[in-house]
Amino acid sequence: MKSYLKRLVNNVAPFRNDVDVMKEAVKDLCLRISNQTLREKLDKHPNTYSLLAFQDLFYDFNVDNITIKCSDMNRLISYKGSAIVQVMIDQNYLFAYVYSFLPNTVDWYNPIKLCREKIDFVKFMQLYTGYIMFAESNDRYCEPSFTSNRLKDLFKKSLLVLIALVIPAAIFLFITIRLFFDFTHVYTYLLTLLIFIGCVVCVMLVVKDLNLYSPLVSKICSRSHKVECAAVLESRYSTFIGIKWSEIGLSYFVGMLFSVLASNFDISVLSSISLIIIITLPYVAFSIICQKYYIKVWCPLCLVVMVILVLIFCISLFGGYIFVDVQILYTVIKVIACIFISFVIIRLSCKLSNTIRDFHHYYHVNNIIKSDKTVFESLLQKEKEIKTPSCDMGITIGNPNGKYQIVKFCNPNCRYCAEAQIELQKIIKDNHEVQVKMIFNICPDDKDYNLTPIDTFLSMYYEGKDVEKAIFEWYSIDRKNIEEFNSKYRTKQKCTERNLKNAWAMCQFYKDNLINGTPTIFVNGHQLPNMYSISDLRYVLNS
Repeated sequence: MKSYLKRLVNNVAPFRNDVDVMKEAVKDLCLRISNQTLREKLDKHPNTYSLLAFQDLFYDFNVDNITIKCSDMNRLISYKGSAIVQVMIDQNYLFAYVYSFLPNTVDWYNPIKLCREKIDFVKFMQLYTGYIMFAESNDRYCEPSFTSNRLKDLFKKSLLVLIALVIPAAIFLFITIRLFFDFTHVYTYLLTLLIFIGCVVCVMLVVKDLNLYSPLVSKICSRSHKVECAAVLESRYSTFIGIKWSEIGLSYFVGMLFSVLASNFDISVLSSISLIIIITLPYVAFSIICQKYYIKVWCPLCLVVMVILVLIFCISLFGGYIFVDVQILYTVIKVIACIFISFVIIRLSCKLSNTIRDFHHYYHVNNIIKSDKTVFESLLQKEKEIKTPSCDMGITIGNPNGKYQIVKFCNPNCRYCAEAQIELQKIIKDNHEVQVKMIFNICPDDKDYNLTPIDTFLSMYYEGKDVEKAIFEWYSIDRKNIEEFNSKYRTKQKCTERNLKNAWAMCQFYKDNLINGTPTIFVNGHQLPNMYSISDLRYVLNS
């Protein structure tokens, strides 16, 4: 039941193939990462919707991976682990997650059906483009804010289930139960049921109009010689005074449904709806003529709406709802008011959806521009400049001779410095041409100096110990205890003259350059531009 419900939600709701595949990978590899984090990281990547984006995410999650081009069936069968593959289905490039390759079948997550299944190996090879990423996790990575992010995911999913399934199902059951147990008003409930179906179909049309991918809508609107929803919805006949017919239709049906349910199936409301339906009948002829003679393809969802309008008119006629009196005219105004309110809400919602979509588009374009090294270097040269710190100042981690020198002004107890350090050490690990010079801003005469591990870091640095590991661990600890840390990382000497000289030099360098806060990052002598985050450096320096 749970699996069926999940498939139903996935088919109805708009989804993203790359996020969906990564969710399956995270679950299969037993990683504790929220859907929100996956979506944010994929959105931020300059090469989103690519194997390169998956590769960088796996790197962040400590998952070993390798991407190759391989079309040899025997070689694939010999591999015993999981993988992400690129496939082509209906002329669309998609990603799919493979749990295992078996002699005659492939155990995979179908990116169209959105479920785990076994597919014949020969059929799989017909879809497979040859690009594959093998992944294997040796530890169980857990994101720092997993619990809170997971709760946010569950809330969003519950809200989606409520809107997409529970509320429509409740309305449908309410109408059908009344229909079966009250035959004296059969036309009333049939009329209401048709209005409800009209709402559902118009929601699908709006989803298609907003370019939101829904598997269910895609199946209904599958492209063929005679059928193509997109051609109809994008034609010049699909709007009225600049407003999409799908939005008008949804407002129309939602307003009528609300009127009927709020009035508890009042006969005057049904009569008002019947009169309003008569006004819409010319639109049925208009739509059919446009699709047949001008656009020359059919939209199945549009045709369903036309059929519903005709059926509502017929039921109104046979049920005797079409009559006019003063009371009915007053009710017509109330129904029109409900339709207008629905229109305002739906219109604003569609505009908001378009704004969000545009934001994501420009956000992605901005990330692509930011990752261009020429753009970065041009902006960097316009920023504040500092003198290169001397070799004996601060603590250098990474490649001492690297062509990219990053200077980090930081505080050992700064939370933002901790977040920056994690990103910097990922950059060091990923790019062997990077050196990071750490400059601490606390002077030896400060009362808090002995409550920091600066002296321990300096002693380890001069004694040739793994200071990079110690720095990473210190910044990774939520509750910092200097005594426990110093007992774990013991050094031969403490507070030596050399240590104090370096500490004073760092403190003075911090003041001389008028640094206002921590962390402050400089790359090759220039301050990191405001539009760049430290994590952006990873893509810039590797481009």
